[in-house]
Order: sequence, then structure tokens, then C-alpha cells
Amino acid sequence: MELKLETNHRELEQKEQERGREKEGLTNQHQQALQEQKTFYLEKVQELEIQLQTNEQTIAQLNQQITAQQENITNLQAQNQTNTATIRTNTTRITQLEDYLKTSQQETKTKQTQINTLNKDKLDLQARLTGLIQARKKDSET
Repeated sequence: MELKLETNHRELEQKEQERGREKEGLTNQHQQALQEQKTFYLEKVQELEIQLQTNEQTIAQLNQQITAQQENITNLQAQNQTNTATIRTNTTRITQLEDYLKTSQQETKTKQTQINTLNKDKLDLQARLTGLIQARKKDSET
């Protein structure tokens, strides 16, 4: 009986050792699996951090572009106001010049009419003078 007990005890110890080795093997496998998962997720976190950094740089660049475009819009609005004022001034000047041209054309027309009248009067006077000269010649010949 004692031999049986001793045999059972040895078998139990062997089984306990086997279970310990199995448990240790499973624990090692589990630790290795956990380490692989940890490595995988750390790599994912690194990739996401890099992507986040890239996105932040892109946002900063876009903000710079927006600021530059807003400044450009402000400059264009100022130029537009200046150009509008210049156009108004030029439009007023054109109107003044058109009025002056109309007045000048009217004056030129009036002067041309006066010149034509004076030329006609001159011709009439020349004709009358010629007539008087011829009449005097006739009178002096007779």
C-alpha cells in the first residue's frame, strides 16, 4: 500500500510538473502574444502620430494660405476703391471735355458762318468797287 501511495505520489508530482510546464508554456505563449499585440498597437500609434503631425502641418500651411489670400483680398479691395475713384474722376473729366468739345464745335461753326458772311460781303464790296471804278472810268472818258 505504501508502494502504491508512493507511486501515486510520484505520478501526482509528475503530473504537477507537467502541468507546471504546460502552464509555463501557455504563460510564455500568452506573454509572447501580448508582446506582439503591444508591438502592433505601438506601431499603429506611431503611424497615427505621424499622420496627425502631417495633418497639423497641412492645416498650418492652409492657414498661411488663407491669411495670404485674405491679405490679397484686402489689397484688391483697396485697389478697387482707388480704381473706382479714378474712374469717377476720369468720367467727370471726359464729360467736361465733351462739353468743351461741343462748345468749341459750336463756336467754330459760328466763326465759320461769320467768315462765310464776311467773304460774301467782301465779294459784294469788290463787285461794287469794280462797278464804281468802271462807272468812274466811263464818266472820265465822256
